[in-house]
Parts: sequence; C-alpha cells; structure tokens
Amino acid sequence: MGTGMNGDSQRSLLGSCPDCDAGLMGTDVLIQYETRAGQERIFAECPACRSVVHPAY
Repeated sequence: MGTGMNGDSQRSLLGSCPDCDAGLMGTDVLIQYETRAGQERIFAECPACRSVVHPAY
C-alpha cells in the first residue's frame, strides 16, 4: 500500500472538482487506497460544493 500523505502532500493541489471545478488539496482527502492492480485511488470532499469526488487532473 502507499506511504500515505505527508505534510507537503496535504498542502499540494490534487486536482479539481469535476462538479464545480474548485481546487482540491491534500487536506480534502477522505480516503486514499490502492487497487489490486496497484493503482492509487482517492476520494476527496470538495470544499466549495461539498460533493465527494475523485479529483480531476
């Protein structure tokens, strides 16, 4: 599994909300996991529209 989020990654821009285009930061992450295929997945709560989304890159 991944190493988790350190202080620098919590302050970095992950991407944008696909619903409202607001920027998503590491502090917005609700869950981060790795699939069986080894791909990292993230769910974050958008601070603007409050939707739970996969960040768009």
